[in-house]
Amino acid sequence: MTQSLRELIAELDELSADERADRLGWPGEVQLEDEFGVARDTLRKAVQVFKAEGLVETVTGMGVYVVQR
Repeated sequence: MTQSLRELIAELDELSADERADRLGWPGEVQLEDEFGVARDTLRKAVQVFKAEGLVETVTGMGVYVVQR
């Protein structure tokens, strides 16, 4: 895993912690790309890591949501 992907996952984990209680969707890909300064492919890989760990779910056409625990 590249360093930028590791850093993005760490930053998205903080976003997840902030939003976990309210089950809010993450901002869209374009906004996250701008905010974290990463390519869309890197962002999508990070989302896949969180999805594999059961931390988020994706809803086609709706976005990425933090899974309630």
